[in-house]
Amino acid sequence: MRIVLVNTIVFAMPMPSVTILSSLHPLVREAAVTRVRRQRPDVVVLRHELGTLPTDGSVHRVERSATGETDVPIPVTEGCCLSCLLRDDTLAALRGLHDLPVLLVLPTCVEPAMVARVLYEQRAAHIDAVVTVVDPDALEGDLWSNRSLAADDASAPSADERSVAEVLGRQLQHADIVLHPAGTDRAIALLDALAPTARRVPADAEVARWFGSSCHDADRLARMLATAVPRPHRHLARHGVATATWSRRRPLHPQRFLDACEDGTFADVIRATGHLWVATRPNTVLEAELSGGSYELAAVDAWLMAVPGWDRVEDSRREVASTRWHPYWGDRAQDLELVCTGRDIGDAIAALDACLLSDHELSEGEDGWTSWHDPFTSWFGDEAELLTPTTDEETP
Repeated sequence: MRIVLVNTIVFAMPMPSVTILSSLHPLVREAAVTRVRRQRPDVVVLRHELGTLPTDGSVHRVERSATGETDVPIPVTEGCCLSCLLRDDTLAALRGLHDLPVLLVLPTCVEPAMVARVLYEQRAAHIDAVVTVVDPDALEGDLWSNRSLAADDASAPSADERSVAEVLGRQLQHADIVLHPAGTDRAIALLDALAPTARRVPADAEVARWFGSSCHDADRLARMLATAVPRPHRHLARHGVATATWSRRRPLHPQRFLDACEDGTFADVIRATGHLWVATRPNTVLEAELSGGSYELAAVDAWLMAVPGWDRVEDSRREVASTRWHPYWGDRAQDLELVCTGRDIGDAIAALDACLLSDHELSEGEDGWTSWHDPFTSWFGDEAELLTPTTDEETP
């Protein structure tokens, strides 16, 4: 329920209560949906079917409730942004559901964290929980999979180049609740490592243990998605699964780090996420994600030491920068959360340390570093400027 004050008159604006459900595996996902429908017949199940795109050129919005089912085809025109279409249609559908309980079942290609942020920013719903359903028997294989999502899921857009491991890693990382059938001790250790802030709930538990649980924390998710803010982490070492935090202040040597990513040095790191800085790009925050033996780097923002003023920078970035500010490094730092299986995690940390500048290289200073060959120029172009949304630019 959202309360708006206008000239001291209070208007109650009803909003649906939404539980967001995602999974890589249709069978375990549909088992969860079926349990909700049996135990909570008052719930509206809302989803978008993408499998109809090749047959009639439309995405179908399907709503199921105790009163029946509606199926609304939404034409997808050439050049249409599918993500934008799904976002806008979801917002429109939720506005018509008022204060009903809703189970929003996402297509595999849609990231639940992004949906949760849009619903929150648009004040379109009260988010009860972001729930990921996993198949423990397939978990480790999925986490090592370099198959593209499009190759693995016929309903995913053909242009979707994300790997299965990447999609699953993000589903787990941003989940409030992980719903799972019984699994091995190793699978449970992986879930604890990869979903450090989530509650684990058995798939056969009463639906009331996860549906409508009101455990979503929008501020916590915002911090998890924020640029240059260390990610939540759970330290563990059991059943062949180990985690560690790699935090350093020295810059990375760009070519040594890129070579290590490409030559299999980090092949035994099942997942690593965080932010980095390289010597040849001293102003640019690089976001890093290693999943299933592959890697992805993105230039996402500028370090605050390169920003003249902080008054319009989001709170989480300003707080982190203030607490760890260094007179020489500023807010620049390496921060990766590592999960390894079948390898001494100390070896992975040593390999990362070997990519940092040596004392001799460090002595050249920024003028020297920026004169080196930068292998990332063709990827990212010039140094980043401040891209973080500011208080004046945030969605009302």
